[in-house]
Order: sequence, then structure tokens, then C-alpha cells
Amino acid sequence: MICPQCGLEAAEQAKFCPRCGAPMAPRQHTQEIPPQTISEPPNTPPVSDSPASGPLPGKKKSRAALGFALLSLILAVILVLQNLGIVGLIPGPADGSAGQGRMEGDGYGSAEEAVEAYVKALKQGDVPAMLSTFATETYIDSYDTKAGLISMRAWIPSVLSEGTYELVGSDYERQLRYRSRQASISQRLYSQLLTYSAFLGNGPYSFDPQAPITFDGDEDIREFLRIYRESPFGDALAEMKLEEFVDPKILSEAYASEANQKNMGERAKILGCDEYKSVAAHVTLDGESWLLTMDCASYGGRWYNLNPSGYLSSLLGATPYQYGLLPWSAVEWP
Repeated sequence: MICPQCGLEAAEQAKFCPRCGAPMAPRQHTQEIPPQTISEPPNTPPVSDSPASGPLPGKKKSRAALGFALLSLILAVILVLQNLGIVGLIPGPADGSAGQGRMEGDGYGSAEEAVEAYVKALKQGDVPAMLSTFATETYIDSYDTKAGLISMRAWIPSVLSEGTYELVGSDYERQLRYRSRQASISQRLYSQLLTYSAFLGNGPYSFDPQAPITFDGDEDIREFLRIYRESPFGDALAEMKLEEFVDPKILSEAYASEANQKNMGERAKILGCDEYKSVAAHVTLDGESWLLTMDCASYGGRWYNLNPSGYLSSLLGATPYQYGLLPWSAVEWP
């Protein structure tokens, strides 16, 4: 089945795209790029390649100018070495959290350890620590843009939200892509918080974030804010307990299918990672059983979290707004 939004070829049983979260449906149309008209440059006098003779006015060399030029050269070399990862980056702590100058941590020995670190930071309400369990710099730097575009067979501007593609190729773009990646994760976690904080009692599928909520007056607004501010969901997150990890193949027969494993293998090549898989964990919130899903990847033998709303979450019918957290009762067991 082809995602109509981003073009990903997902499993036939997937209800939502594991990449962009769009509902799965047959592709309806594609957008063609119109031909570009290149205008002729205006007539301008030719520029001589030879330098002008004589000294430039007001450009007398001084020791201060030479010193400034030398300092600028040193700073430029340091920046280059930082970008290459040779200097300027202090290794992160042993627990895998982010080191100085980096958004992501040093990774973990297994995918399960990465999920455990995510849950620990989530319980503590420590957003920077939680985000550091996700691959950010490594994800951006390892992604194969050309292979990703070939897989999609199109360029979808909405996919820019994660900073996935390297298009311009400048350092400026790369820095923006790093921040877009973490902003995308934060936004989805925020959607998860809003989804369950106000609408948990009505069931996990009753909330449509695309539908506006209208207010007839101040009383409606006060009631709306009261529901959110008195929600027990935030306190329940702080007490989350990871009970055990669950084999994804038990949760979804489609996960173990040849087609899905092929898709995940191709996805690993695009991501530039060594291994790619989904992890499932049985967690409890306020005494109730929930299922937490996470897609994880290994880079250079170190595991990172990639996306809670990934392949397994999609196969289980979760919406992107649940972001990999489902009430146990909502899971459709095979």
C-alpha cells in the first residue's frame, strides 16, 4: 500500500503511514514541477580577471589587521574541526545523555536501553534528557537524501517538518535540520499530551486534532481550560512504570511478514543505520496497562530512539497523535 501523502510503501494492514502519519489510501494525484524559465542576464561590462594596479585606498596593512586575520583563520579551522567531530565536542555522560554541544546523547547498548532511558526522562518531565535519547545529529547526517527521494518517487514539502532531506547542502541548512528534527519530536509529544489530557475518558479515537473546538462564551473557555488543568494524565506519566518488553510479532502478525521486514530493511538503508526495528513495552499508568511502541535504530553499534509512531504503531492502528502510546484495551490482538 502506498501512502498518498509521502509515497512510502507500507504494509497492506497499515492504517496510518509510519513515516508521516497520514491515513493510508490509494494515491490520487501527483504534483508535477513546472518547467522553469531562465531569463537572460542583463548586458553588463566584462569584469577583468587581472587585479588593478596600485594599492587600494584606505587599505594600509597594520599589525591589528594581521592579528585579526590570524584570529579569524584560527576560528575557521576550529569550526571545521568541530563539524568533522575532531574537536570541540565533549563526549556525553556514561548514561547516554547528551554531551556539551550536542542534542543527542551517545546512544545505548541496546534498543531496549534506549526505550528505558526515554521512559525515565518522561517520568521526570525532563524534556532535554528525553529528546537526547532520539537520534538527531546522527539521523540527519546519515540520511541518504537521494535514496529517500527515489523511495518516495516525489518530493513532498510537508516532510520538511523533520528536516529529513539535505537539499541545499550548506552548514546553515544542516543546523536548521538538526533543530527541525527535535522540534518535530517535541510537537508530536505535545500532541500526545493534549490528546490524552482532555479526551482520555472518551476513548483514544474520539479526539480529532484537525477539528476545531468552538466556544460560545467565557464559560465554555473556562470549562475547556479546567478539563486540561485538572487532567490526571500528567501525574500518571510521572508515575509510569515499565513492566516488561513485548515481542512485536506477538502483537502483530503483519510485523513479521516478509513484506514488512523488506520495507524495514529498505528503510534502514535510507537511514544509513546498521539495524532498524520496532520495540514494544508493557507500561502502567495509574494502575492501568498501556502499550508503548518505539522504532529504534543502531548506528555504529549504538542504539537510539527514532520514532514512537513508527511501523508497529501503524500496524496496530494507532493515530499519529497518540505517538506510540496506546491503552492496552485498544490493542487489537491477532
